[in-house]
Amino acid sequence: MATPGAAPALSRAELVAWRRRLLHGDWRVIDLELFQVLVSLINVATVLLATTLVVAMTRTDGNVRISVLFVAAIVVGLLLIRAGARTGLHAAERRTAAMAAAAARSEMLDAIGRGAAVRAGVASTFVARNAADVGVFLSRALPARVAALWIPVVILATIGLIDPLSAGIAAAVALVVPLVLILLGRRAAAEAESGLTRLRSLGGRALELLDGAVELRALGAVERGKDELAAATARMVESTRRSLRLGLQSATSLDVLAGAAVGLVAMVDGFRLLNGTMGLGHALAAVLLTVEVFAPLRAAGAAFHAGADGRAALAMLAAASRVAAPKRPEPTTPLPAVASAPAVVALSDVALTSVPGGQVVAKDLSVVVPAAGVLVVTGATGSGKSTLLRALMGAPLVAGGDLRVGNARPADLSPRQRSALFAIVDQQPLVVAGTLRENLELGSPGVSHRSMADTIERCGLSALVARSALGVEQPVGEEGRLLSAGERARLALARVVLREPGVLLLDEIGAHLDDATLAELRTSLGAFLASRTVIEVAHERPLLKGAPRLDLGSLLVTS
Repeated sequence: MATPGAAPALSRAELVAWRRRLLHGDWRVIDLELFQVLVSLINVATVLLATTLVVAMTRTDGNVRISVLFVAAIVVGLLLIRAGARTGLHAAERRTAAMAAAAARSEMLDAIGRGAAVRAGVASTFVARNAADVGVFLSRALPARVAALWIPVVILATIGLIDPLSAGIAAAVALVVPLVLILLGRRAAAEAESGLTRLRSLGGRALELLDGAVELRALGAVERGKDELAAATARMVESTRRSLRLGLQSATSLDVLAGAAVGLVAMVDGFRLLNGTMGLGHALAAVLLTVEVFAPLRAAGAAFHAGADGRAALAMLAAASRVAAPKRPEPTTPLPAVASAPAVVALSDVALTSVPGGQVVAKDLSVVVPAAGVLVVTGATGSGKSTLLRALMGAPLVAGGDLRVGNARPADLSPRQRSALFAIVDQQPLVVAGTLRENLELGSPGVSHRSMADTIERCGLSALVARSALGVEQPVGEEGRLLSAGERARLALARVVLREPGVLLLDEIGAHLDDATLAELRTSLGAFLASRTVIEVAHERPLLKGAPRLDLGSLLVTS
């Protein structure tokens, strides 16, 4: 599936909406902002008290010792509080980043489930890496921006109360910082988007080459694949170097500006101190507070570069979510039960499209499958057989007519209701990288050992279980690579047998099974198939022998 090269940047309103969506409100970001403000205020208080301590140490009256010890104790206490606040800030950032990353992964998978055109390599790269970048952006970059906006203003106002001239010098230099951040920030954002595109391309290409490794070896094209990966990796490395270079330039520029501001304030106040026009306490406080003016600005610059990839990844997530079908909320009133018993499937002049709003691939479909009835759907390639199964599963592909299962249209059901009602054995069934038992329990967690053993026997998987000393704990490999196509089909069939759905949909299950195996399954699963509504798509050898047939080419139903 095609994926756009670059997602449009998020507006401020969209950014706020996604922040609330991934973090379940604003309070977590507000907490981080308050932590940052607290640390900065403690820094200001520590500077002022440290200045008082230095001034007190220069006194010659009889209360010097008491004054110094008292102020020193307060300074030490503030330093301990600041260390605790920073520790709490970092812990809160980590928790928030983990929550946002988990929510971002869930949103991406949900968007893919709702039909977003995201390639497998892009999705895997997002789940494995980019989601964590989104977490860093929301937990560090956003709170740091707020802190960088208000904390310097508060500190400059404090300096202004101590010495207006020093505040003016610090403010003049601080005004240059936004220009530097904007200039380098735009370049960093563009580089982050470019790097994300290259990373997605690298991940997708690597997945494609690994998936076709056997064919590449047979064609003698392994070296070509290696060269493609090497070139893509080199482009990714160069993009990373440019991003690091921009980050170093930004940090160096802010350090130079901060050093210039502190140096100017120290020089001017030093001359005034020598001339006797300024006291030691005021001069020292102005210099030390000038350092604190630039601390949140430097932190914001570092957080911006650390979160640049996250902002680009969040824009990609938003783009995927926009093109996906809208979420359907859970109905507030329960529908009459149709999952506990076989349901009638009725089509009346139904027209189907391969994608929502796309071209019609099948029309004028009219058929009624009674409860606990069976139907085999046939037709040429591209006639809409698999599309019909997807529409029955609730995909918004009905362009006309009426399609009902039981008392409801599948598209009007919530995902939970559809899951309770339907089960499907796909032509390319999902097999996760785990054990045989984990794959059998995908739709029925906590199933009893007896039920699993009985289902394994009925679905012809006993030989597979006996093949390894590990039994049902044997690994099946990435995407079931350790299983044959027929074993994967029977595994998927066993999974739906354990679920006991009201409506069972089968997509070309006979394509991977020989005649003898199909005959065995008809016998062992006869009672199961007879107790629910079953619709099977088949070209030649259906599992449902002798069932009525609907030919999507002629639109005739034959016995």
